[in-house]
Amino acid sequence: MKTIKLFNEGIFKKATAAKKVRIEHNNSVTELSGIDAKITHQRKEKNFAEVSRLKKRQNELEENAGSLDLQLQSNENNITDNEFKAFYDTYNGELNVLAAKHSKLNEQMLEKIEELKAIFAELDDVKHDAGRLISRKLYVDDVKQSPESFNRILEDTLPTHKIILSSNEDTNPRHYSWIVDKKLSDAVTENARKRYNNNGGTK
Repeated sequence: MKTIKLFNEGIFKKATAAKKVRIEHNNSVTELSGIDAKITHQRKEKNFAEVSRLKKRQNELEENAGSLDLQLQSNENNITDNEFKAFYDTYNGELNVLAAKHSKLNEQMLEKIEELKAIFAELDDVKHDAGRLISRKLYVDDVKQSPESFNRILEDTLPTHKIILSSNEDTNPRHYSWIVDKKLSDAVTENARKRYNNNGGTK
């Protein structure tokens, strides 16, 4: 993406370089701010050799601070208004494209969920009909085993969440929600792994 390229090759590179220069500049200014007091103190102590050394250091720091000021204004360390504008314009354009694509994919996901809902409604009807059969089979079992003393009340159907028809596999909404959640989480993990491998071990 062009935005990433502008960031990596321009703004990030310059901002990182400028940060280093600012740290060095701040260190020079901090040291300079304490030298005047040291010079005054050494003069009072008549330690002119130390005064001379401190003045030399003062001149070095002043020259360094001036040089660093110039560096901060240089093209290598200074992000121009045009560079900021180019970044934001490209960012807005590319993000709008991604937002539109995201919206379309989100609609597709919701359509698929509606499809799942329709399939699950059929599955629920199947389990309802199975529950009607099973309830009558249970009634017949009781009649057969205890024809003179059975007291089972006939239920029209059993609750669908109690019906298990396929290899003891639960087919309730929560069961499917766990499957969907795991599959979607797996998709994110697999994408992250692919990006990591494609980028040589970096995200």
